[in-house]
Amino acid sequence: MENGRRMATPLFVALLVIETTDVAFAVDSIPAVFSVSRDPFIVLTSNIFAILGLRALYFALAAVAKYFKYLKYGLGIILIFVGIKMLLAMNEYINSLGTLVGLDLNIPQIEVPTPVSLAVIFGVLVLPMLLRFAVKYAKDVTIWKEHKDEINRRIKKFKKSQDYKLIDNKEQEIEDIIQTVVQGISVDPRRLFTLEQKEELVRQYLADPERHKDNKIRCEDCKHFFFEDELTVDHIEPWSKGGRTELSNAQLLCRPCNSKQGNRK
Repeated sequence: MENGRRMATPLFVALLVIETTDVAFAVDSIPAVFSVSRDPFIVLTSNIFAILGLRALYFALAAVAKYFKYLKYGLGIILIFVGIKMLLAMNEYINSLGTLVGLDLNIPQIEVPTPVSLAVIFGVLVLPMLLRFAVKYAKDVTIWKEHKDEINRRIKKFKKSQDYKLIDNKEQEIEDIIQTVVQGISVDPRRLFTLEQKEELVRQYLADPERHKDNKIRCEDCKHFFFEDELTVDHIEPWSKGGRTELSNAQLLCRPCNSKQGNRK
């Protein structure tokens, strides 16, 4: 309220845009529900639920979109199926149109049972997911056959190294080794920085007024200041992407930032 009058704010405009989008997508779902049932109650309630739940469902689908690489092809098949089924159910209109132009079509009504429609739609939605996993499995098997000797050699070398004893997340490190072999990345055989390298890096930070304050040193990720013992050395260019384990490629991070960033950026 302003001077006794109701005023529309930018938030109100944003709300209108969001709800208009919801309605537009719900209208788009009307042909889909007609492919399943022509019962007015089912058509009405399904579209009401579409308006209420579509936005929340969008975020859920966005999180798992990587598992639906071939979903667009499945949706295309479903739309074709829906269009054919609707045309088969419109025989009265097609016959009437034929009569208007002087044709006696007399097309019979063909009703596809609801269980069959649901089975087709469900099957076509599940098939792209299964296909994606099958393709990934076949690709992984091919990669393993091509690189297994080199992968095994590097993993054995890593397990015999001093790094293996010091690194906590050994499974992730082994996965990095596999990725470097597969992608043909030349990596530094030494994964961890030494204590001497950390001491030299701390001296460099203390020489820079912007990187220290009150005997504390700045974390390069969160930009907060910590005591030296609270900081760890990590690569600027990740080791798994070819980053060298040397001071020119080193930075100081607090432990939470180091755990969050890991060896991948």
